[in-house]
Amino acid sequence: MNGDTQIFTGRVSALPFLNLKQKNNMTKFKCPCKYTYDPEKGDPKQNIPPGTPFEELPDTWRCPRCKRKKEKFVPIEE
Repeated sequence: MNGDTQIFTGRVSALPFLNLKQKNNMTKFKCPCKYTYDPEKGDPKQNIPPGTPFEELPDTWRCPRCKRKKEKFVPIEE
């Protein structure tokens, strides 16, 4: 092997991604029907308290407007 070639033998650390995940915890998500889930407000009608990130919504949660599953929502870039 020459001096220019390097072989990676270690593990990739997830630490650089922690800040990204924490930063996105309060990301708003939009349903195709245009309803926006705002984590700062939660969803009181479905007993979701304020401060609940979209990723922590239960799998049974549905859009309060059109009843679509959360997989249909997309993040809103702000």
